[in-house]
Amino acid sequence: MKPIILFFSRLFGGIWNWIKETAWVQPLLIVSFIFSIIFSIPTISSWIQDIADDLTSPEAYYRNFQVSLRNDEESSEAQKLVDAMMDEEAYQNSEKFLLVFVDSTCAACKTFQPAVKLLIENTEQYYKPDNYEPFKIFTIFRDEEVDNNNSSINAKTPFENFLDRNDEFLQKLYDVGFLDSDYAFNTDVPETGNDYESFIAPTPSVPTPTVILYDVTENSIRPGIRDVIIGVPGSDSQAKAELISDMWVGRNDFIRD
Repeated sequence: MKPIILFFSRLFGGIWNWIKETAWVQPLLIVSFIFSIIFSIPTISSWIQDIADDLTSPEAYYRNFQVSLRNDEESSEAQKLVDAMMDEEAYQNSEKFLLVFVDSTCAACKTFQPAVKLLIENTEQYYKPDNYEPFKIFTIFRDEEVDNNNSSINAKTPFENFLDRNDEFLQKLYDVGFLDSDYAFNTDVPETGNDYESFIAPTPSVPTPTVILYDVTENSIRPGIRDVIIGVPGSDSQAKAELISDMWVGRNDFIRD
């Protein structure tokens, strides 16, 4: 081992001495180093921009509020939340929040995200009760991946397992969103009921984004799951935010005349 180390130390030592003693080589190396930095700037900039985009993407924003479907799925964060929403005894907790089903590749989810940001960061712009609190939100990712230790080719995704376990919850979403809600009564939801029927189809699914309002506060007009919207219509982020704030407060299309 020592002879090999000695050989390379002499080799590189000789090269270094030759560089130091050869005047024309030093400027050439400096120029080469400068050009290598210049040519690498676009790559470095692109890499930094990619990281910045990932950190500020709609998906990253939604993940700030994510409740996971994984890790012992029957007692996962998402399952515990849905169990509480379906438990009438939990109605004493005076809870109120939005549960939003999203997908990392969903174009409509991306256009809805700025509206969510408006609601979270500018709550007072949309409603001003005596003691207002910011909108509370949870997200469930429909495309959450299977755990690495589950390598079966035929294994279901966490979301597919979630659907299998929660037929009563899905039936409730259909009943509220399509049959019972004031929004359905006041708008054209009955004419576009196929989206809501996906909740109770033979192979059920949840379109994205689906926004669920859970409200067991004292003034709730329908304690429990109060409203369900699929797709969040609106011409821009402001309109979408106003629609969700109407749902939250129970005004305009969310109250029957």
